[in-house]
Amino acid sequence: MTRSSSPPGSTSLIRQCSPSITGKDGRTLAEVFNDTGMQGYKGTTVAGFPNMFFLVGPNTGLGHTSIVLMIESQLNYVIDALKKIKSNNIATFDVLPEVQNEYNAILQKQLSDTVWMTGGCASWYLDKHGNNTTLWPGFTFTFRRMLKQFDTQAYAITVMSDHTDIAAPQTAAPAARANTTQGTQA
Repeated sequence: MTRSSSPPGSTSLIRQCSPSITGKDGRTLAEVFNDTGMQGYKGTTVAGFPNMFFLVGPNTGLGHTSIVLMIESQLNYVIDALKKIKSNNIATFDVLPEVQNEYNAILQKQLSDTVWMTGGCASWYLDKHGNNTTLWPGFTFTFRRMLKQFDTQAYAITVMSDHTDIAAPQTAAPAARANTTQGTQA
């Protein structure tokens, strides 16, 4: 009996679709995921791919309840992001690499004592770097709470000036961006 080398669901789908998704540095999502592993921020955005949202992205898979709970949480995050984009005249948003890296380091630490990571088992949930980039390590209510609001401070943001077309965004000064993003948080 042969076993698939990749899990069903999001991982295989992302690998199939990602060759056509190109980031701001010209690299495809497939290339980035191959080099660094399938990492994202809150399973919903990926550093270097501005203005892109995922549903059922990295580390959103579950083994204990319905994925619908995760998707609903991600939709709450995306809807709040769209509201903030409109109200703050945001042209682009891109999760900061250091924020994404810290988030993934925390996930991997939480996953380190799970059955998927211990005991020497070969698992399709582990990538070639030894990271579990498929499963969410905690409770769904924790994920839902974490994605309740779009956290603009985690993103590099450009805003449009009053007289700028969306095709030519203006970069906000860091202090101005900090003031704008702080004003939008609850």
